[in-house]
Amino acid sequence: DKPKREDVVSSASVTDVQGDTRPPVSTIVLDEATGIERIQQGKFVMDVATRKAVQLSDLGPMYRLAQMFPGVPPEIREKHRMDKNTIEVPDMIERLRKVSNAPVKNEETGEETMGYPAQPNDEALDFVLANRDMLGPRMTKTLGRLKLRAQSQMKKEEALDFRRLWKHFMIVDESLSAPFRQMLMDAEARVGPNFGNIDLMSFCDGEIYER
Repeated sequence: DKPKREDVVSSASVTDVQGDTRPPVSTIVLDEATGIERIQQGKFVMDVATRKAVQLSDLGPMYRLAQMFPGVPPEIREKHRMDKNTIEVPDMIERLRKVSNAPVKNEETGEETMGYPAQPNDEALDFVLANRDMLGPRMTKTLGRLKLRAQSQMKKEEALDFRRLWKHFMIVDESLSAPFRQMLMDAEARVGPNFGNIDLMSFCDGEIYER
């Protein structure tokens, strides 16, 4: 029997499962061994929030540099920043849950309820950017473990909520990282064919985000 499909997206490559043929754009595939959705890396990075290829800014090199290393203005950082010396993990999760919740419309009934939207809201993006040094992969692992703990304790609703929050946080984090990954792939495409070329300026003398 096929495993039950988990509604969670992982950034791990599954080229060993799906073969070594890279699609034009990274795509989400189902790992038949685990039932978990994973991203198969393509020639262009996929934004997991829109499920389309990452769009790099056409406004100039400084805008692309800002996409590569996103941040928030000082007043937004001050609003969302957690004190790493006093904050506890349960409080971090509760604050993440609070900023992530937004009205979600049921396409069949038209009714709106609070939940985790398919595309993250601005407040969730700002919160993650303001606290990225305390979140990232560690928060991903923490939410996954809490989901499994709730499951082992037969707390179905709690496990489902942790699974939804886990998926939502991964979408936020991967979406923010997507432009960096795309520019890194572009750099690899330039540098790879020039392996052994000691005239670095001939292929690394581009805009600041390309160097």
